Amino acid sequence: MPELIPQIHDLLRKEGFPEDVSSTVQQVIITPDGMPQIIPRKQDEFRSKDNKWSLVISEDMLVLVTTAYDRFEGFADRLKRSLEIVDQVAGINQGLVNRIGLRYVDVINPQPGETFRNYLQPSLHGPTSSVFTDLNNWLHLESVGRTALGTMIVRITQNDQGVVLPPDIIHKPMIYKMKVEAGKLITLVDSDHFVEGSWDYDLPSIINTTNELHETINTAWFNDLVTPEALKIWGAKHVES
Repeated sequence: MPELIPQIHDLLRKEGFPEDVSSTVQQVIITPDGMPQIIPRKQDEFRSKDNKWSLVISEDMLVLVTTAYDRFEGFADRLKRSLEIVDQVAGINQGLVNRIGLRYVDVINPQPGETFRNYLQPSLHGPTSSVFTDLNNWLHLESVGRTALGTMIVRITQNDQGVVLPPDIIHKPMIYKMKVEAGKLITLVDSDHFVEGSWDYDLPSIINTTNELHETINTAWFNDLVTPEALKIWGAKHVES
């Protein structure tokens, strides 16, 4: 893959990824004796001019990230085109697919007079106890479960530093559509849905699977995670199962 990257980037420039922000990252590998081994590895990453779209390519993965998400269809089109370009140069259709995943980070930013409790179902408010002397204790919840397609992890975290993305997603800052001033408590709902196995590479199947991952996340989010009040505020509706 390394010798093919320049040719791949030449094609990606025409698809809205002209900026090369590649860097060296530290990869941690656990050896058979249980000792961690740190290996430096180049991470090829290309971004849009406005720094709102990122495409990471390595020998074993392709990751598309955006901080300007609008509709799934637009995201899926960019993902499909990115895979087509990499396949055109590197012939990845000759290999196997081991994992397909889709991850959303939604930010709950309450208006004056509101809290995150107006938006999340009561089961996600955390424990209540007389031992807590501060009613503003922060949430850090994680739920892992099987779905009809694969596995979904839902993480709910809070911070007052204005951080709208988990630190593991982006190593270099991007331009965010949402800006939150430090000092205000916000809630991140991180929905990570993926399927693992071993299949022949098939682009229509990959895009179809990604769409199914998206539909399941939508169902969980709009039907089970947020309140009727939140749906009304956002002008959203329950998803038909």
